[in-house]
Amino acid sequence: MRNQPIVPAAVVLTFALSIFGFGIAGAFSLASSGRGVLTGEKRELAELPPLTAAAFFDGSFTKHFEPYYNDRFPMRPHFINAARDVSRLYYFSLPGKDDDVVILSGAHANEPQDPAPAPSGAPAAAHDDTPGPTGAPDAAGAAQDPEPAADPEAESVGAMMIYNQMIMENYSISETNTSRYAEAINRLYMDCGEIDTYVLIPPCAAELYLPVKSKPAPDQQVTLTAMLRDALDGPVFVDMTDLFLANKDEYLYFRTDHHWTARGAYYAYKALMDAMGRPHSGLDAYRQGEITGFLGGLYNAALTYPQSKDFEDIPDTVEYFYPHNGTEVLDYWDAEMQYLAGERQLLVPDFEDEYSYNIFQGGDLHLGYVHSEIGNGESVLLVRDSYGHAFLPFLADQFEHIYVVEPRYYNADEQNFALGEFVRAQGIENLVFLNYQIYATGRYWTTAYEKLEKMIAE
Repeated sequence: MRNQPIVPAAVVLTFALSIFGFGIAGAFSLASSGRGVLTGEKRELAELPPLTAAAFFDGSFTKHFEPYYNDRFPMRPHFINAARDVSRLYYFSLPGKDDDVVILSGAHANEPQDPAPAPSGAPAAAHDDTPGPTGAPDAAGAAQDPEPAADPEAESVGAMMIYNQMIMENYSISETNTSRYAEAINRLYMDCGEIDTYVLIPPCAAELYLPVKSKPAPDQQVTLTAMLRDALDGPVFVDMTDLFLANKDEYLYFRTDHHWTARGAYYAYKALMDAMGRPHSGLDAYRQGEITGFLGGLYNAALTYPQSKDFEDIPDTVEYFYPHNGTEVLDYWDAEMQYLAGERQLLVPDFEDEYSYNIFQGGDLHLGYVHSEIGNGESVLLVRDSYGHAFLPFLADQFEHIYVVEPRYYNADEQNFALGEFVRAQGIENLVFLNYQIYATGRYWTTAYEKLEKMIAE
């Protein structure tokens, strides 16, 4: 009989002690850590989910405990850096041409998140795709998997791309999801009494900045515009593609985050005012400020790829522009505006959170009310996702009463928000829908139409 090699006992013991040591260190890390920020990753630590019998047996506790534990894993930053260094071997290539596009397969930044708990008696809130500031009513909830797209042709989540010192999300328009989005808006338009209604879907960064040969389909933006114009019956689609293309050399989108900048939001505002036939100031007429050193969500999603390191030396700058009029901002939990979540500001120049895009209102508004000192008595309701954050300050120069609603916060379980009833109760005269293109019309994890459909009165 041939002798089998025996693993030395010292090796087995060392391995076992290492595993045991990490377990003990992890336990101490969990026991000693509360809320906080992962500085290198520019986001908040995932919070410990409540342990209930129902959550334990249906598996939801385990699902939400995993990101909580992962965020507190011993020596996490060192392991991430090691993974990044190892990835260099996989992604090694000879120097490419200036028009080369680097594809990060499977990397994905935008995942809708679970509801964050509301105060007793107030409705629970479904969290947005941007982290909330520490201590704010809309602080970050636990991440969950993207909701599946309704399009039968949907594929797995697409890759991110790096081109010309900019990280961008892949995009692919779904005709099914676009049609359902337009139909939901048509029904809401009717439900709201056919008031003046406008739909804004800005072209995503990849549409503006990727070379034509690297786009999933070069004519997608033309197709999307034609589809929405044909499908919307009453609401006006505000096409801002040409305006964005004409000004794309300006700082319209962050290089490390999927959001547009305040400058990009201004051009959308300009397009809306032109469609409404309303005069407006040029951007140079606004008092402005900036925050430097911003590394956004796309940087975070690419953190284990070696290419992410290149952006640490060239972070983004967050510009902001003050409205010409003074404002008061209130945030409510419920459609009846009985539960006040807190007072806010349109701009928070001393914002201290790692996610600097939250300088706009300090993060998400559930149901916001902005009173502008313009004093013209006019009103508007902005139905939006997080792209509305940077857009909102400009509306204060046009309307005295501005209402802002995020559909993802409402109509889950016992919650209710019937948009038409709200519009009539407040006497609102104008309705604006503003959504990120991938969220509204994409094929990967689109849920915009589902949230809007739930706001239609039965």
